[in-house]
Amino acid sequence: MLASFLTRGLDAAPLFEGLEVSCDPAAMAHLGAHDVIYIDFSVLPDECESYRDYIDAIRAGIVDDLRAFAPEAGVEPRIGLFAAHECVYDVTKAQFCFIMDEWDSLFFNPLFTEDGQRSFLMLLKQLLKTKPYVELSHMAGILSIAKHSTGSELNMFVEYGAVEDLRYDRFFGFTQDEVCELCARHLACTPDARVGYEGLEHWYDGYLTEDGERRFNPRSVVLALIDDSLRSCWTESGPYDEIHCYVRNNIAAVRDDLVRMAAGEPERAEMENYAASSMSLSTKDEIFSAMVVYGFLTYYDGCVSIPNHVLMLKSRSCWPRRAWATSRA
Repeated sequence: MLASFLTRGLDAAPLFEGLEVSCDPAAMAHLGAHDVIYIDFSVLPDECESYRDYIDAIRAGIVDDLRAFAPEAGVEPRIGLFAAHECVYDVTKAQFCFIMDEWDSLFFNPLFTEDGQRSFLMLLKQLLKTKPYVELSHMAGILSIAKHSTGSELNMFVEYGAVEDLRYDRFFGFTQDEVCELCARHLACTPDARVGYEGLEHWYDGYLTEDGERRFNPRSVVLALIDDSLRSCWTESGPYDEIHCYVRNNIAAVRDDLVRMAAGEPERAEMENYAASSMSLSTKDEIFSAMVVYGFLTYYDGCVSIPNHVLMLKSRSCWPRRAWATSRA
């Protein structure tokens, strides 16, 4: 969406009609006004067996785009990624907005070794840091850049997240008013609808912003209204499997705390923003921090809690029957 908004020559105005951004003249001045390089780092080439295959495919794609963008620069097909950008800048003085999605996907993919991950961080530094051709660099992902970047590799970034972030946390999730509006539309189209606001609130509400405002899980709300059915939409893979292991084995007595949360008692916790970047978690705060980052818990006023019915069911799936029976009693 951000790339669509910024990309020069792209007629994206209809996408933003009626949205809040369309009422902001300062923001709309940037609509279609920038040269953009968009990279989705989660996309692998058809034949990818190593980090080198992966990066070579990205390099080739960007170099081809630069050759088409500025043929007068004479960029050679096999030139390096950084040299290609510098060559184009020397001739055109063009600056680019780099929009990079799923920047942290390499850290979840078993195909890539630690050496490959370190090489990737160095590539980002060499591509982006103090380069005259960079107008803006925006990277989206779950993991903290600071955790993986040692020294000053990527210290030019400012990080924002869904936890303890007064500036942007209001943009995460659906508000109560937004869900009410969606329910009204749903009922207008489906008079005998099974799903209404009360059900959505019970199943998907419960996340809290730093100001204490309630938020709904957007994907779950949308799928519930499309299917007119209340159910869990969580995928049981990746981070869920890892965290399930910590809870099932009661590392740092975390399962005992979850049982108390199921009874309605929030638990004190210190959020550690780096915790989710490594599944080598040893302390309760690290485990809870990872669970908050991935959406399994909500954090407010120094405490973590289970936000809604869906996550209550997911949490209980990690417990032995005896612990579940105790929580219900």
